[in-house]
Amino acid sequence: MCCQLCLHCHHEHVVTAGYDILPAVLEDQKALARLSRCSRRLRAIAQPVLFHWYHNGKTDDGQGGVDVLDRLVSFLRAIIQHPTLAASTHAPTLYEPLSSRYGQLATFADPEGSFGRVFEAVGGYLLQRWRNTNGQTLFLDQLQELAMFCLDRESEFSNCSWGVWSYPMPNLKFLAFAGNRTGSLEEETYDLKDALNLLRHAPNLDTLVAPDC
Repeated sequence: MCCQLCLHCHHEHVVTAGYDILPAVLEDQKALARLSRCSRRLRAIAQPVLFHWYHNGKTDDGQGGVDVLDRLVSFLRAIIQHPTLAASTHAPTLYEPLSSRYGQLATFADPEGSFGRVFEAVGGYLLQRWRNTNGQTLFLDQLQELAMFCLDRESEFSNCSWGVWSYPMPNLKFLAFAGNRTGSLEEETYDLKDALNLLRHAPNLDTLVAPDC
């Protein structure tokens, strides 16, 4: 039953699915979340399926950045604190809503230090940016890149901030770039050269989907 509510279980490459089906699919995910809260037995069955596919949330309504941030922080907290859920995540869809271009920030407490420990493990420029904010705030692109680092496997990603990527992604086999969907006829596009750093660090990539170039 749970697999009937999971887009990933029915679509070979879920990030290439049409955006017109997104509202219904997110409602199915809410149903899986409700099942997960019913009992421990149902949670053991439904929660791994719920985490098969992660999507930032709204396609964009001009103010969707805040919802996207809250959703992504909650998702990251879950996969950091529960590695089995990270192992269940096969298809993260990471995109930047139009409103995020104005510098959406997530401000949150990290009392257990779980985010800090991950950034220490990541190192490099992501760690430096984390230290620059004293571990209190993160931009949306930092959260997306942290999700990429945590979920390095045969996965599916859509558009993110790839320009300064410097971390190895040996398990990345499928990559989809989708332009920022604004909900209008003038959908934003991008230049594939912006992704060269990421492509250089994914030596085993065998499928690249870039419909909006």
